[in-house]
Amino acid sequence: MLHVDDPGASFRIALSGRSAGSHDATTLTYRELTAAAAGVAADLAALGVAPGDRVALVAPYGPHWVATFLGVLSAGAVAVPLDPNLAAPDLAHRLQELRAVVVLFGAGTGDRVNEAALVAGATARPVGTAAAEPPAEPLAVPRRPEHPAVVVYTSGSTGTAKPVTMSWANLVYQVEAVTQRVVAPDAVLVSVLPAHHSFELVIGCLCPLYVGARIHYPGSMLPADIVAAIAEQRATGLVVVPLLLAALRRRIEADLAAATRASRAWVAAVGRLPMPLRRLGLPSLHARFGGRLRHFFVGGAPLDPDLARYFERLGFQVCQGYGMTEASPVIAVNSLRDNRTGSVGRPLPGTEVRTVHGEILVRGPGVTPGYWGRPDLTARAVDGDGWLSTGDRGHLDEDGYLFVTGRVKNLVVLPSGEKVQPEDVERVLDRSPMVGACCVVGLPAPHGEELVAVVAPSDTTRADLPDPVERDAALTREVRRLTAELAPHQRPGRIVVRSHDLPRTASAKVSRPRVRELLESGGGTA
Repeated sequence: MLHVDDPGASFRIALSGRSAGSHDATTLTYRELTAAAAGVAADLAALGVAPGDRVALVAPYGPHWVATFLGVLSAGAVAVPLDPNLAAPDLAHRLQELRAVVVLFGAGTGDRVNEAALVAGATARPVGTAAAEPPAEPLAVPRRPEHPAVVVYTSGSTGTAKPVTMSWANLVYQVEAVTQRVVAPDAVLVSVLPAHHSFELVIGCLCPLYVGARIHYPGSMLPADIVAAIAEQRATGLVVVPLLLAALRRRIEADLAAATRASRAWVAAVGRLPMPLRRLGLPSLHARFGGRLRHFFVGGAPLDPDLARYFERLGFQVCQGYGMTEASPVIAVNSLRDNRTGSVGRPLPGTEVRTVHGEILVRGPGVTPGYWGRPDLTARAVDGDGWLSTGDRGHLDEDGYLFVTGRVKNLVVLPSGEKVQPEDVERVLDRSPMVGACCVVGLPAPHGEELVAVVAPSDTTRADLPDPVERDAALTREVRRLTAELAPHQRPGRIVVRSHDLPRTASAKVSRPRVRELLESGGGTA
C-alpha cells in the first residue's frame, strides 16, 4: 500500500465517499485504512482462512470494499473480486471453480451470496466496518513473488469469462511501472468503475494508494452525480472507459447547444490555442469540474481519437492505455509528460511487444502465470517462450508507440475477399449523438460474410422521437449518412435497429457474441 516516506502520510485521507446504493459516507485516513485491513485479516484468520485459500468479495464498490480487499491480501489469502450483480447460479459456479472457502458480501447481495455459498460449500460473511485500531499483533504471513495474490475473471466480451491469476510479482511490477507514468502523490481521483475488473483495480485503486493519493467514490454512475463529485472533491483525474467519456461529452454539448452563437464560437477558438491557454480561456467550464480536473485516464475499450481530441480542445489531457486481464492488466500507456493521441502509449518498461501476422503478442513481468485450474487454456494463450497472444490487431510506430486497430477474431471477410475491421465502422457510428450503442458483426453469407450494423438509440433520440417507426427510420438514415464517408466495402449491407440497449458484459462493453446470437436467432430487433 502506501510507500511514500512521509511521517504525516498516515493521517492523510486515503478513501472517501460511499458504496453504490448506500447513503452513508465514509472517510478513511491511511492509518485507518491500515487498521481496517488488519482487522479483516485477523477476522479471516479466526475463521480458519489459511495462506493461499481463496476468499471471494461480492459487494458494491467503495471505501469498505477496498479495506476488505486489502485485508484479504494481508491474511495471505487469494482475493477474488466478483461482480455483485451476478446471479446466484453464476456466483456458485465461480465459487466452486476456485474452491473458495469464504465469501464476503455487501448490501443488497446477501440472499444471492448465501444461496451460492450453500451450493459451493463456502462460508458467507457480511463485509464488516472499519476497525478503530489494528490488532496488537498483526499477522505475519510469508509471501513469495510467484504466489497467487488475486484471481480476476475476464469480462467475457469474447466468450465465457475465465479466471485469470495475478501473482504478487505481477501486481508489484504493475503498480511500480504504472505509477511512474500516470499517478502523482497529490492526485485526487474520483472512482466510477467496478473494481472486480483489473483495469480499475490496478490503475484506479492500487496505484493511487501506493503513492499516497486520495480516492473518492460517488456511489453512482450517473453523469450528473459524477460531475457533482468531481466538483465537490476538486478532483485532479478520472479513470474512465470510453463509454463514460462519451456520456460526459454529450452532457457538455447539450449545455453548449443552449449557449449563444458567440459562446460556441469562442469555445471553438479556444480549442486552437496552446494547451496551457485553453484552461484559461474556458474558466466557467473548468469551474464546473472543480477547477483542478486535468487528466482522463482511459482504458478498457477502444477510444475514438476524435473523442480524445474533443476533450483536449477543452483543456483536458486524455491519456489512453491498453491491456488485458491476462497481462495484469496494463501493457502500454501514455504518460502525463509524453502523450501521443491515437496511440495507447509505449509499452511499460520491461514489457516486450511484437506483432505476428498483425496480432499483438506480449511478454514480460505482467503476463499471468495462467488461468486458475485450467492449464489447457493457459497453454493456448501463452506459448513456451512466454509470449501472450492478445487477440488484438495493431502495430508499433517508429518511436515505439503502440496502435491497436481491432480484434483478430472480429475481422469480417466479405464475399469479394475484402476485409473489414468492425471497430473502424463502430468508431464512426459512435460519434453520432443519435446512437446510444452500436455493434458491427459479420454474418454468414454465400462465399463470405455480410456486414451488419446493429444500433440502439440514445436517450436523447428516444425522447425526441417517441414513435418507434419514425425513430428506426431516422436511425437507419443516420447510419447511412455516417458510413457514406467510409470505403464502399466498409458500409454495412444491413442495418438493424434495436429499441433497447445492446447486450453488455459485466464491464459495460457491448457483447459481440451475444449480439451475433440475437441476430442469428432472429431477435435482433427486440
